[in-house]
Amino acid sequence: MSVDPVRIGVVGLNYWGPNLARNVERLPGAELAWCCDLDEKILARMKTQFPDAMTTTDLDRVLADPTVAAVIVATSVPTHYLLGKRVLEAGNTRSSRSPWR
Repeated sequence: MSVDPVRIGVVGLNYWGPNLARNVERLPGAELAWCCDLDEKILARMKTQFPDAMTTTDLDRVLADPTVAAVIVATSVPTHYLLGKRVLEAGNTRSSRSPWR
């Protein structure tokens, strides 16, 4: 029986984010689905390293993807609360079939 990989988005790719993205990509049973950052240059670099991952500057695109099961917030510390809250609230709007519930 084949099990679909857990699709994960990484938000914030300046400092720790690239390491976390690399770890997600190497983790059996996981797939790096999205790389999200405000800096287009960083996203271009990530697209080179992870060509199968989608890239965006818009967190809402990541949160709207029904196939994403988890989001890692790797932004600067002062942004963790607001971004984490948005991620958690997005999970509450998912269907009962979602792994977020």
